[in-house]
This record gives sequence, C-alpha cells and structure tokens, in this order.
Amino acid sequence: MRLGIATDTLLARLGLAAEAIPSARRALIVHAIGCAAFAGGDGPVPPEMARADFTRSLGWLLAGIA
Repeated sequence: MRLGIATDTLLARLGLAAEAIPSARRALIVHAIGCAAFAGGDGPVPPEMARADFTRSLGWLLAGIA
C-alpha cells in the first residue's frame, strides 16, 4: 500500500489530474508485472536485455502518462 501511495504522490507531482492517477498507477503495475513474468528466469531473453527493455519501455510509459 505504501508503494501505491508513493506512486500516487509522484504522479500528482508530475501534474497528472487526480482522476487519472488510479488508472496511471494500474498501468504501471501491469507493466511491471508483465515484464517480470516475461523475464521469468529461464526464458529466451537474457536478464540484462530484459532489464534494459523494462527500463526503456518504462520510460516510454512514463512519458505517455506525463
């Protein structure tokens, strides 16, 4: 719950409208869970590449949210 509160605070600091914050938070959570599932250890993507892909796509997601 503290992570959700912190995320909401940071999204508000970005200037996101209050009514859009819950949706943005959910998108960030789905992104993180999806990336974790995709990079689940024995997959075809090396961990370094999975981390780089996550970082890059998170930047894209945050830019879109902002």
